[in-house]
Amino acid sequence: IEAGLVSITQSMVSPDSAVVVFCGKREDGECQAATALRHDGHVKHVIVLHLCQSVRKGMFGDGLDLEGMDQCRKTLQQQLLSERKQLGSTVIDGVVLDSSAPYAMARIFAGLWGTRQTGFQPETIHLFTAVLPNNKADEWRRNAIVEIARGIGIDPLTRTELLVQRKGARRYDARLEFSVLAVDCIDAFMRVRRVEDKLVEVFGDHLEVRPSIIEGGELMFKELHQHKPVAFKQSDYDLSSGIRQLKEQHPIGRQSIIQFVRATASHSESTGSNGTNRSSPNIESIVSEAAEEVQYTPSSTTTHSGMGDGAVVVSQFKLGHIVAVWDGRDHITINLFSMSQEKRKADDFVEAFIAATGGTWHKELRDDMPRGYNKVVNFAADLSSVKLQGL
Repeated sequence: IEAGLVSITQSMVSPDSAVVVFCGKREDGECQAATALRHDGHVKHVIVLHLCQSVRKGMFGDGLDLEGMDQCRKTLQQQLLSERKQLGSTVIDGVVLDSSAPYAMARIFAGLWGTRQTGFQPETIHLFTAVLPNNKADEWRRNAIVEIARGIGIDPLTRTELLVQRKGARRYDARLEFSVLAVDCIDAFMRVRRVEDKLVEVFGDHLEVRPSIIEGGELMFKELHQHKPVAFKQSDYDLSSGIRQLKEQHPIGRQSIIQFVRATASHSESTGSNGTNRSSPNIESIVSEAAEEVQYTPSSTTTHSGMGDGAVVVSQFKLGHIVAVWDGRDHITINLFSMSQEKRKADDFVEAFIAATGGTWHKELRDDMPRGYNKVVNFAADLSSVKLQGL
């Protein structure tokens, strides 16, 4: 418990601030959270509030001392105002419900912090947390945090439950829980992850630590006449990095990835056990014929057919290459690279390839990409149509 509270306050609370700890009665023994935070020394001040001696013990319904609770709330409120004045410029940045605090103290705790702006200081309190030694029996402690979250309501607001249990325990066994509410903290989730990592680093050999819930707040409601959206122009943004990349890129070629499928199974010479056409398309001959047709005269062609049912053909020509992969079934994928960036040239190859198959295959997918250096995203033809001088 002490290690968890210290990690949470170190991650969520400013070191130059104060933390308020709500405890049980003085006679009930040590207030563990107050002792741990004072010993750690991360915050400047730890303000300890004890449940009033006059409040009778009770939980729900008729057993709850409502009159005593109301008087105690007023007393603690005055004590807190007095303590806050003594702090001077130091602000309260965290509030903790200790494991020793009974149900009556949890109700007082929730009632004092139900809004973003409190009567104790103008500054927002960024952390509210409750310790649940047994998350099954102590659900009312978590409910106090939930009640505060509902009172504050509006984002940025993050509520999470950090669970700790021994390794090997059953999923639904009772476990230690830190119920955490972070207010106006946009990176609250990352801070909770740091707490989790720190506890795992120290106790990971025998304990499991994980968040069980992450909840945000609500969007702030506005009447229609209050909604005044701002329209931003492109010139309102810093475009310098994009303009620099546009000017510095050097496209040198075009890569086309084309996938062909059999037009119909009626052209098959044989089929597999599942009825799939498995006749060889004589892919080396088709690639060579298509390449010759568009003046991609191969300087070398290699066929690899000993890798399963299909085949791979690698054909190199003066300013590029063609890699054709047949899967042994009904798909051929072509990887065509050429130093020529003309789309018409790639179009001609696709048409020549289909013609070389006798029309038994057709194009199903195609992607074209510029290739070069300095983060190329455009073809040379695209850049020639852009007035770079004015950028």
